[in-house]
Amino acid sequence: MHPRLGEEDMEALFDAKGKLEAVFGRGWISAWEASRLSKGTVVMSDTEAGDSAELLFEGRWLARGEIYILGDRPGIPLWGFRISGLDREAREAPERERSEGLTEILPFELVLGEAASYSLAELGEASGGSLISVDCPFESAEPGLLRIGGKEAGRGRAAAVGERLAILLDEVAPAGSVKAEVLSTGTVLEL
Repeated sequence: MHPRLGEEDMEALFDAKGKLEAVFGRGWISAWEASRLSKGTVVMSDTEAGDSAELLFEGRWLARGEIYILGDRPGIPLWGFRISGLDREAREAPERERSEGLTEILPFELVLGEAASYSLAELGEASGGSLISVDCPFESAEPGLLRIGGKEAGRGRAAAVGERLAILLDEVAPAGSVKAEVLSTGTVLEL
């Protein structure tokens, strides 16, 4: 028999803090390119400036909207998110062609707000048009996160290459022993 949640348990659930983040870019990267990422590499997403972003709470989809720069702390502009809708759009670009390897081409996402902490009670006040801080200083050296296949692969600064959103890596996770044939997706720029 399962114990029932009481009113106090529900209050505690809604008051508990969770991680809020904004996914501002998505794309595909080959395992070969991922194994060769280094400081100074630019990873371009398939997402263009003006495309909608996604707001996630504890890794789960919450809303769609746009990335903004907020001035909610005196003298410290922060990255923010303006909610434009609560209906989900398909954001993932079509997968690049691959041969027989299951992990030859990997999905990646560019994320802001890894340190933002909110409770469900605080987020319950948000609706279409609401602005939410993702608690990342705009001028920080490493406000962005690169996740490949759901795993952290690097940190850096949000950027744009033409109309495509990107990240300039300042830090890269230690490389594993990925062995893959050379397959370029056009996602990585060597500077």
